[in-house]
Amino acid sequence: MTENVHLRALADLASRVVDDKLSLTGQLHADCLANNLRPDRDTPNPTAIIEPGRPDRPLLVPPTAVEHRHLQSPSGHAALIRSLAHIEFNAINLALHAAYRLRGLPAHFLADRICVAAEEARHFCLLPEHLGELGFGYGDFSAHNGLWEMAVKTAHDLLVRMALVSRVLEARGLDASRALMRRLTACGGTRAGEILAEILHDEISHVRIGNNWYDGAKQVHLFGEEIPVRARVHTINGFSAHADQAELLAWHQNTRAGRTFLVHGEEKAMQAFAAKLQGTTVAMPKLHDAFEI
Repeated sequence: MTENVHLRALADLASRVVDDKLSLTGQLHADCLANNLRPDRDTPNPTAIIEPGRPDRPLLVPPTAVEHRHLQSPSGHAALIRSLAHIEFNAINLALHAAYRLRGLPAHFLADRICVAAEEARHFCLLPEHLGELGFGYGDFSAHNGLWEMAVKTAHDLLVRMALVSRVLEARGLDASRALMRRLTACGGTRAGEILAEILHDEISHVRIGNNWYDGAKQVHLFGEEIPVRARVHTINGFSAHADQAELLAWHQNTRAGRTFLVHGEEKAMQAFAAKLQGTTVAMPKLHDAFEI
């Protein structure tokens, strides 16, 4: 007998006890591998999840109010490990939220999300265990809620979720993890570096999963409508109008675009960049401007 995957994910998402959430996530993954779960189109429409299940501690504060400590101190080392644990805990909830909320998708999308949730749960287990070895606990330091807030903001659209969570936040985490590994190892945190190396290995596959879904999206949800994607999608990685200006100008020249819209950056920087564009009409739209293309 198969069970409704969306309702199972919701029950896991709502769990406030850390050990229960980890156990439920492991069982959800096992049932997924055993083909004991099914997506159900008759499941009631998902409700907005403003707050997922989480323990009372760590205390959530604005990002600017999170304590900052020197990495070389024991408390600073522990605070960094706790921050990583908090990221992993939120990542469990993010994956479960996607499995609950996003409907009408192929079964392997749900399987991908559940697999990610299980791997994030395994990562989380490594970090509080190491915190205990350092004499601290998961709830000993304050934390912010930025990662979950991104889930709430992107709950309406799969493409936006994949772009911002998998392709931006998780990808940035890969870059940060490499730097943290070096810093922790230099400060004598050999075990912490080993844990980060293990997490990094899995996170690379998580970003790849997000990329596959993002690049292969067949439709997007805009203003309450499902719009088919008929354009060819190309991703430009690692450009800015500052350090990579020459590359951007060379790329733009090859497009032979008759009209160019600049929509990102400070106005003075965009004006300076616009002055260097040749053979094209440049517009810098403001809020509520409309253009016929």
